[in-house]
Amino acid sequence: SATNSKSDLEGGVLPSLMAPSRMHGVNRGDLLEASEYYLPVAGDQGRQAFYQTLLDTAIVRNATMSSEQTVLDCSGNAGLPALFASKQHGLHTLAMTRRNEFARVLRQVAVDNGVEQLMEAYAADPRDLIEILLPLEKRADIVVVDPPGTPLHGLSPFALLPVIHERLLKEGGQVVPGGACFEVGLVESHDLAQMFSVPHGRWEGIDLTVWNEEARRQGVLERLVPYTKWFGSHSSMKFKWLSEPRCVYEVDLSSYGRQVLPAEIELAQSVVASSDGQVHAVVGRWVVWESLDNRDSRLDSESDYLGRALTWPHYVQAVAAVGTESGVLDPVQVRAGQRLRLSVVVRQGKGKRTGAAGPEFSMHLDGSVAPTARNQDEGSARQDL
Repeated sequence: SATNSKSDLEGGVLPSLMAPSRMHGVNRGDLLEASEYYLPVAGDQGRQAFYQTLLDTAIVRNATMSSEQTVLDCSGNAGLPALFASKQHGLHTLAMTRRNEFARVLRQVAVDNGVEQLMEAYAADPRDLIEILLPLEKRADIVVVDPPGTPLHGLSPFALLPVIHERLLKEGGQVVPGGACFEVGLVESHDLAQMFSVPHGRWEGIDLTVWNEEARRQGVLERLVPYTKWFGSHSSMKFKWLSEPRCVYEVDLSSYGRQVLPAEIELAQSVVASSDGQVHAVVGRWVVWESLDNRDSRLDSESDYLGRALTWPHYVQAVAAVGTESGVLDPVQVRAGQRLRLSVVVRQGKGKRTGAAGPEFSMHLDGSVAPTARNQDEGSARQDL
């Protein structure tokens, strides 16, 4: 009370400071993830419409020919796919989240929409589920996952799908979305280049080449680094695609984890420059479709909605022209119509150099500095996608 606070101050004791009552009991990590990821995804109408369309199609198809289809939602879509299936189709569903507060909110959402008898929400890793905890205590007919690269820790589809196919999804069941591809293009951006190097190695007459040398030593030219917020339509970073992003590696999510993949494959992609410019980086991003056979519906990073850029990462590998001194990262000069060769190495399983789930990529553009022998042998921390 005010009286107690006044007496405390007079007695030389500071009054206790308390958070607003609405924040009591809410983990700070829940609040951060909600504001930085969960709410932007929930408000992404394009993303939700994509998932709803694919889910509607999967339910109508009924690939398992089940009289009572069930849905397991392992995506970070704020529980909306599970809610769609329960409210619009009357199916039993389970929405998974890693946060206790999110699960509590989703259960309240189910009550508000009158589907509390159909929709449940757990705060757990889907890989810890057993069949008895699934809707109707049986394997799901449809499992919903996030697009590859989604920055939601612990819910990468590449980490989940082996377990999903092993014990959570019925034989012949459907994965939504079912197809994905890693697209790559060439980018000119002086703003981006300044994030991983000191331009020309100098600043106002001060020699700073040592920082560029260290960046090279740390593998800036040999690994992909995620940039989640910089390539959106609302970004202030100036950049230009010098080549249209093209698919370099496809993944069949409907079967991923059910077969042994080659430890390493090397692919060659022909890249055509669309205009004159300077290539500062090779930039990649994931896209998803209903399946590799049906690409009518597509979800990718392109959107006027601000939240899409906040939740859809791009992956950047810096490039430096052949002959560039170690203390400088000069871009690769290209002319409109010029055709360049992009070599892509994809490592999986025992061929990988990190312990993270999913394929690892290493790229080299003609006319740029090739990966060093040290990094080819040791594989310095390639970014998992």
